[in-house]
Parts: sequence; C-alpha cells; structure tokens
Amino acid sequence: MAVAAGSLISFLVVSGVMLLWNPSLCAGVPQGLADHSVVIPADGLAADARYDFWLQANQTFQIIDRTADFSAMVEPPTFSTEAYAYNNPNCDLGRKISYKQEFAFASPDHIFWRRDIERDELDGRKYTFTTPPDDGLEDRVVEFCLVVSGPGTHADGDDPNIVFRRRLQDQEFFTASEHTLTLVIHAGARPQLTGILSGAFGGVALSLLSNV
Repeated sequence: MAVAAGSLISFLVVSGVMLLWNPSLCAGVPQGLADHSVVIPADGLAADARYDFWLQANQTFQIIDRTADFSAMVEPPTFSTEAYAYNNPNCDLGRKISYKQEFAFASPDHIFWRRDIERDELDGRKYTFTTPPDDGLEDRVVEFCLVVSGPGTHADGDDPNIVFRRRLQDQEFFTASEHTLTLVIHAGARPQLTGILSGAFGGVALSLLSNV
C-alpha cells in the first residue's frame, strides 16, 4: 500500500511541475530559451524512448540535434506543416494532422516551426515549435506526435562521422545502429491541460488502488 501511494504521489508531483512550471517566468533564464526541449547527444541515443510534453499558449518546444553532421532525422519529413496523429495513448503513424487545421483559430501568419539556418557546432541544430497565443487556441487540446531517429551510442571505436557518411552512401553491407525518440505534444490553454492531467491522475489512482 505504501509503495502504491508513493508511486501515485511521485506521478502527481512530476506531472504537476511539468504543467505549471514555466521557465520563461523564472529570473535568470536567458531570453529565447525554449520552455521544453529534447536533445539528441553528440555520441548518439542510448535507447528508444517516449516523452510527453504539455505546452500552454505561446510556449515553445525545441529539438536540439548535436549529432555528427546533424544526422538526426525528424519524421514525418513534412513536420514543419504536419505531424503524426495521436490516438490516446498511442501515436498513429499511418495518419497525419495539419497544424493549420488543428489550430484553426491561429493567425494565418503564425509560424509553427522555425529552424536554425546556420549549423551551430557548439549548441547543435535547433528546430523550435511555438504554440499559438491564447486568442489562437480553441477550447480543446491539440495532440500530435513526432518521431526523431538518431544514431545509437557507438561502441568499439565506431566513428559517428563514418556512420553518417556510410548511411548517405547507402552501403548495404553496413548497418548503422539507430534509436528513436517518440515525442508526444499536448498543446492548449491551461484549463484544458489541467483537465487532461486530472483524468490521468484518476486513471493512475484507480490502477494503483486496484492492485493493492
């Protein structure tokens, strides 16, 4: 019983912090820093993983590629205008949604994704998504998925630069080890996001109690 209660408390604390803490409001945070981000390290991804992010109005989410030659791939390839659909609790990779259709109230001039043109060797290449402002959000939450593929953490002295070049040359005898990050974005106004988390809390609580 104590273990189950502890697990529930941990879930509530972590989820609450993710929703309510806005780094852009904290003193000392550099201007332009993304509210949420995921980094593909220079030495590659250690394993497949899934991450969920909750974005409020005007918040930003950033994908930072620090791999050799910026070899990470974001899918769908047309991610600047569309993403994979989300069918709770899974991503539907066979169906895509359009940002302009899902965020129908957003200004026609709103830019959902920005990409660094210059290749920053120090900080990595950055792809930044921005949620529309309050007046561009409907009374619901827009949910979608992206899949980022990157080289696996290399071993036995494998040079990630060689891995990338061989991938480009499409040499059949060479198979590069890759991992993927599944990114699920839940974007909307604070009340709607709070409702989603409340439902999640209830589901987890019932699951834990049923196992006691």
